[in-house]
Amino acid sequence: MINKEQAKEKLKNLIKDFNSNLSYYKKLTESDVEDKLVDELFVNILGWDKKNYEKRAKARRGDKSGIVDYAFKINERIVFFLEVKRVGIPLEKEADEQVILYALSKKVPLAISTNFEQMNIFCVEQENAIKNYFRTFKVPEDYINNFSDLWFLSKESFEQGLLLKKAEDEGRLKKRVSIDKVLLEDFWRVRTLIANDIEKSKPGKYDINEKDEIVQRILDRLIFIRRCEDMGINPENLTLEEIKHAAESRAYSQLKALFSEYDSVYNSGLFTPNKDNDCDVITINGEIIQKLIGYLYESHDGKYKYNFEWIDADVLGQVYEQYLGKILAQTKSGKAKLKEGQAHRKEQGIYYTPTYIVDYIVKNTLGELLKDKKVDAKRIKILDPACGSGSFLIKAFDYMQQHLSNDKEAVQSKLDFQTKDAPTYSIKTDILKNNIFGVDLDNKAVEITKLNLLLKAAERFRKLPSELDNHISWGIRLMAQC
Repeated sequence: MINKEQAKEKLKNLIKDFNSNLSYYKKLTESDVEDKLVDELFVNILGWDKKNYEKRAKARRGDKSGIVDYAFKINERIVFFLEVKRVGIPLEKEADEQVILYALSKKVPLAISTNFEQMNIFCVEQENAIKNYFRTFKVPEDYINNFSDLWFLSKESFEQGLLLKKAEDEGRLKKRVSIDKVLLEDFWRVRTLIANDIEKSKPGKYDINEKDEIVQRILDRLIFIRRCEDMGINPENLTLEEIKHAAESRAYSQLKALFSEYDSVYNSGLFTPNKDNDCDVITINGEIIQKLIGYLYESHDGKYKYNFEWIDADVLGQVYEQYLGKILAQTKSGKAKLKEGQAHRKEQGIYYTPTYIVDYIVKNTLGELLKDKKVDAKRIKILDPACGSGSFLIKAFDYMQQHLSNDKEAVQSKLDFQTKDAPTYSIKTDILKNNIFGVDLDNKAVEITKLNLLLKAAERFRKLPSELDNHISWGIRLMAQC
């Protein structure tokens, strides 16, 4: 990879050639502009490899489907869209609005338009983004004069998060955070609202624990959906935000329809209707559902945007451990309220093991065992007899995956899951089916462990084999008696 100074010299040569042969470049088709100018700029100067972007990527402009010229990615995550026009075509005529709408539809924070003569960079969340450029280059010479601004678009810059940080510092983008106490507080708010709404519509039908299990199943599903959205693997590009903007009276029925769509695509058991509790039977006030959905995109105070692609299963476990630490208590009127659950913690043994301890234990047990070449890793059985939110099993899963992914025999025998004629298994699926087991006294903790493992599986697959859910439901299960 060339350094910044070498890139600047190559850029000077490109601009010199462009200016010297302007009449030639103005005759090029849009496709030729991409090949001869845009690819040259982004690949040979800004350091992107062709495997880092997708041409003709599917996107949407409002209610209409469309195709964006480029989708640039870091670790398979889209970081910006780029729309290209012919040399001489004004960007404000069509390209600017077009690429901003594409980015908004996929919740990509950055959008770029160019005809090479000019280039505009937009932070699409900013108010009136189309007129408030993050950076703009009016003539090719601006690329040289403002090279530090252009370098924000380099692969190196995106790997370091420099453009996002700069945009946040300038107040153009809201800070990106993963799962933390802000989201946890929002969970607590909605947990009480839903429980009280259930009591209002079905007075006396459910005890406080049954209400809590209904609430958790809804939250588990919504977290899974948000994860899929931010990873770009949501079926038919369906999003929860569509429900947020629907009529309140139709919000929960639309949410149930979305659950059904996910059940058909990710046949994981998480979305199976009428399984274990009545979350698919009851009706919840649309205003509450829309408020909950809003909290899954942005914190209640509007300061943070949540990106569930950055979610770590271990962090999710910590959030839920605190979530379960407060229990719903029922008042004489039947309403629910939250209170600290120290007695509940003691009774159920709800204590979260710090990450460094989990790392140390797994490294010095499973990690050491996997070093022994005489041991068949595929036959190892890993049991956590008090799995809680699954931190040990998740870490064990990571060790197993890394080990088996480097095993030549395993790689050679693995069938391509994306191949139509061989939709069987991957290394990840095999680990979840054959190696991971856990039990726990707390059924809510078991649900969290299952969710964490399903999130791991969803990192790769559009559809999970039905046998996988049978294993997770059986291998990670509730210990009814101790």
